[in-house]
Amino acid sequence: MGSTSGLDRTKERNPSVEDNWQLANAVDKIAETRVPKLHGNNRHERLFYAMFDGSNQTRDRVQNAQDGKVRTAVGYFADALEVSGRKHGISVGYQTGVGAEGNALERIRGLADGTGAVEKIERQYERMCQQMAEWRKEDPQAQLRVVGMGFSRGGDQAAAFLRLVHERGVLQPGSKTQYLVEPGKVPQAALLLDPVATGALENTDRRLPSSTLYGVQVVSRDERRAGFDSNPILPDGQSKDGRYLSVTVPGGHGDTAHGHAKDAASVRIENALVDVVNGFSGKRILEKVPQSKDAYSKLHDTQWNLPTTLGELFGDTDPGARKARMSLAPESKCEQDPKACYRVDPVDTTMQKQFHYRPQEHAPVRETNGPGHVSIDPLNDTLQSPGLKPVLHSAIAAMESLKTRHPELAHMSAPQLATGAMNHWKSTGAQGMFTEVTLARGQNGQTNVVLSDSATTGPAARREPTTLEALTRVGFEEGLAQLVQAQSDERNLQLKQAQLNTLAQPKHALMI
Repeated sequence: MGSTSGLDRTKERNPSVEDNWQLANAVDKIAETRVPKLHGNNRHERLFYAMFDGSNQTRDRVQNAQDGKVRTAVGYFADALEVSGRKHGISVGYQTGVGAEGNALERIRGLADGTGAVEKIERQYERMCQQMAEWRKEDPQAQLRVVGMGFSRGGDQAAAFLRLVHERGVLQPGSKTQYLVEPGKVPQAALLLDPVATGALENTDRRLPSSTLYGVQVVSRDERRAGFDSNPILPDGQSKDGRYLSVTVPGGHGDTAHGHAKDAASVRIENALVDVVNGFSGKRILEKVPQSKDAYSKLHDTQWNLPTTLGELFGDTDPGARKARMSLAPESKCEQDPKACYRVDPVDTTMQKQFHYRPQEHAPVRETNGPGHVSIDPLNDTLQSPGLKPVLHSAIAAMESLKTRHPELAHMSAPQLATGAMNHWKSTGAQGMFTEVTLARGQNGQTNVVLSDSATTGPAARREPTTLEALTRVGFEEGLAQLVQAQSDERNLQLKQAQLNTLAQPKHALMI
């Protein structure tokens, strides 16, 4: 479900080092997936985006301004694809969230039990069939591909929609027997943002069908409100065949899909999905959202204004782990195999072989001083910088060696140490390479992460790591958002000299 303005309250908080790295790792995992080129392989292919917003959410900017809300990631993609995708044979069907339309009673029922959710799925199906009929008039050989995207209840609606298309096919508008595309023949993909199923949606079949060739799911780690039980369509992690990925990110429900004006997570997720969307078409259809430093360091905790459990009523403020509803279909769908209600279908390998899965091309991100987010993902540029990934691995190996000398740091991961705990550190890393790690604030105000290797000879190689006290002074919990000055002009000079000796340095410093 989306924001229920007036019924809940939200508190902003600064992310910890663990938060920052969980987010960075999630974004990097999305960036590393291979995306099937569903569209643009020939002049007959057409791509339909079925977009389902979260409860009480709309992309109507006037209404959002009146209600004090912001456009979600689903609204952003719908608007952007309508503008940029039309000339590329792309069409968008957008459905507002349940509870966002109608009279007061209809809106309350939509928010409470999902009334209207199934009707919106059917409305989307009719919209898709009408669009396909128009494409067939323009081109009798037009071929349909579908991407379902949704946030909150919209995530479950998107999954149910893909299942519906698979089982029903694409019917000629007004007919129940004449197919534009037969059942099971539409290649599909899913982009799911913290899916939630309550009320009417629990009676739908949300198992991704065999025609779903790719799927990414983002799940909120910290959402605890009653009524926001997670309904993960995909299991955590990546599937063995690589076609599905589910990642968990810090923050509340709205942090997964730009539910707040200031947000540490969602715009970075949006930008990761921009590359995925561009990958579906094999060309840059969309540009990434500008990211801003001043808004980076916020995550959100949201609670109901009134107690929803006995514990809350008696002052227990610890809600415990987030609840999850694991069933993806009503029991009647799985009478012969009850476990089938808890898993997606195996892929249609014949259909899958028709498409080439390609590494993503990562579009640049523009920084701005206005509302937005700062990118803190040290692995993004690695994919485009030959020779940098071994350097990064060397740095992480060196950080692991530090943990053996200082057991106090054993609870921290190597990446956390590498970027959250010091502003200058040196040690011998993997394969006998000497690694220098520096966080330095440049003249332009940006923070650079510089990783450089040099041969293990000479004065620089004999330098010791900074002391544990020095690391503590920097502050572990300040995290990646802290801008750190280089320690001295002397070290800057040594760094420049080390860079001259570095093999295969990237053209640009690695940015956070």
